[in-house]
Amino acid sequence: MNEIFSTMYEFGGLLPFYSADLGDHLRGFDETCTDYIGTPWYIFIGFTMIGLTLLTYAILYHFIDHPRYNGKRHWWITTLFLCMVNFLFAFGVAFNSVHSGHICKQLHITTGDVLGFGLANAILAFLFFVIMTSVPWIRRQSTNCKYTTFWQP
Repeated sequence: MNEIFSTMYEFGGLLPFYSADLGDHLRGFDETCTDYIGTPWYIFIGFTMIGLTLLTYAILYHFIDHPRYNGKRHWWITTLFLCMVNFLFAFGVAFNSVHSGHICKQLHITTGDVLGFGLANAILAFLFFVIMTSVPWIRRQSTNCKYTTFWQP
């Protein structure tokens, strides 16, 4: 599971927004620099991102579900809020984890790396939300927002 999330966050190795050292730390590289037996932060942050995306979908499409909020503008406001929350969560967890002092001393991780990881989490949340709200059979469960998607003009 750790490798699935690491591949997602590093965009398959094609476009990492942060260094390989931060990637090793997020995989769970322990503070003795011997093995990946530390906390697997990728799994924790990845499942939280998916959970927050599902919760945001449920709030917009099922709890609010009002004709006033079924426009594209409200979809974008909701999506931007989702991306901000995911960015702040990933940044906060990674920043606190790196600055706690319980990391391998051979890893050179900067605040820019942590910012890049937060950005990667926000981008993935955006992509998951676009995909989730683009699937017609999921949206049809909503009464008023069933036509509200990223693709609608």
